[in-house]
Amino acid sequence: QWYDELKAWYPVLRVSLMHQVSETVRVEMAETMSRENGVLITSYETCRLSQNMLFECPWVYVILDEGHKIRNPDAAITMCVKQLDTPLRLVLTGTPFQNRLVELWSIFDFIQPGLLGTYPVFQQQFSEVIESGGQMSATPRMAEAAFQAAQILRELTLPWLLRRTKADVQDIV
Repeated sequence: QWYDELKAWYPVLRVSLMHQVSETVRVEMAETMSRENGVLITSYETCRLSQNMLFECPWVYVILDEGHKIRNPDAAITMCVKQLDTPLRLVLTGTPFQNRLVELWSIFDFIQPGLLGTYPVFQQQFSEVIESGGQMSATPRMAEAAFQAAQILRELTLPWLLRRTKADVQDIV
């Protein structure tokens, strides 16, 4: 689908599909697309399997579709994509963040490494404070601390988020 969209919108752009070819062709394809600023489309699994070869290439931009697949910071694919050599990163997802703040941290650690600190720091400054303030047994002071931490987290992440609802795009053809 992405191949067809890119060709429809910008036909002169070099686009290659990496996930349906042999390892030898993958190496050549990755080197060519990196060198010529083309677009290399692949699956998460092929990225994970070909990671060493992909790490050797400098990329101008890495865009992850279905970005919720990297919400687990300990998953092999998450660790893989975070090592790609690129100054520009974008995550697309139709899946909202779930109930765990670690998912937010993991995706932001790919988009803008360090923005939310290391995972232990994030846990201490945001997750634990926000979660404890939301408990039934939380004191008013804990609830206020949770609110303040959530506000700070919102201010840090808001410039990096573009959220659209179905209503926002229903009239777009």
